[in-house]
Amino acid sequence: MSRSHRPEGPGISVVIPTHNRVRMTARAVDSAFAQTLAPLEVIVVDDGSTDDTRRIAERYADRPFLYLRNDTSQGAAAARNRGIEAARGELVAFLDSDDVWLPEKLERQALLLTQQPDVAAVYCRHEVEEEQRGTRAAGGRLFRGDVRAELIGGWCPATTSLFMVRRSALREVGGFDERLRSFHDYDLWLRLSERHRFDYVDEPLVRFFKHSGQRISLDPERRLEALDRFLEKWRPVIEQSLGPNGFRRRRRAKRASNLKRLGVEALRQGELTAGRALLARSLRERPTDPRAWIQLAASFAGRRGYAALRRRLGGSAA
Repeated sequence: MSRSHRPEGPGISVVIPTHNRVRMTARAVDSAFAQTLAPLEVIVVDDGSTDDTRRIAERYADRPFLYLRNDTSQGAAAARNRGIEAARGELVAFLDSDDVWLPEKLERQALLLTQQPDVAAVYCRHEVEEEQRGTRAAGGRLFRGDVRAELIGGWCPATTSLFMVRRSALREVGGFDERLRSFHDYDLWLRLSERHRFDYVDEPLVRFFKHSGQRISLDPERRLEALDRFLEKWRPVIEQSLGPNGFRRRRRAKRASNLKRLGVEALRQGELTAGRALLARSLRERPTDPRAWIQLAASFAGRRGYAALRRRLGGSAA
């Protein structure tokens, strides 16, 4: 890896964990190098891929690029931590291998962190691209400053790809919790918010892709097990804020939303039986969710009918 490249402004290390996504990883890396504020380095952590992801290092041999490999998969949290440990920049920006950044992402966020030394993390909005629906901006509320109450209350930005964080703050709280196979980003933001302030850029600077060739895990038991582990870790804090009944309501709401998300993804991929079963489980947790009922009803129109209805309804989902 060349060490001669230096950007203007604060040094930014980009950390991209990946597993068996060589083509999408190259697309993500290209978007990092296409930034208006050049990163100090792009670090790809290959978490035990069995495809030819290792060949990606050849493509960027003349760029400030570092390829790290785990011989066996250790999970996304461990992969991100390895990237943090290798990082030399003052700031660390996370990018999932199946996402891309829009060109001004690093510049806009680094400016906020440079201007506000009391802010440790900056995030942004995102947009979603689907094969049949095109590109649309994602909504959702944004919070700045002391965001701990909002995080405890259930709010969490969609993905680590939205974030740039001071490396010193990441090391101060110990990075990602590698015991959590999912929700480790949520856990990290909660720990950071105990000591640090957040800010945001109110524009979509990240693009998510939802294509038929991509699948999220449809293993609900593994997802719910990870959710329960996360909630038990934070149970004392949540109960202190919401009370025992509030914690139980939170658990049911989170289980319902995760089951619904998996169910909607299954339907979108044409797995109607699996999708209906997941939505039914979601509704047992939260029977009054109108969007889950809409998705379940739409699924009985068949694959083509569901796709048409979903486009017409704007993809009402999780």
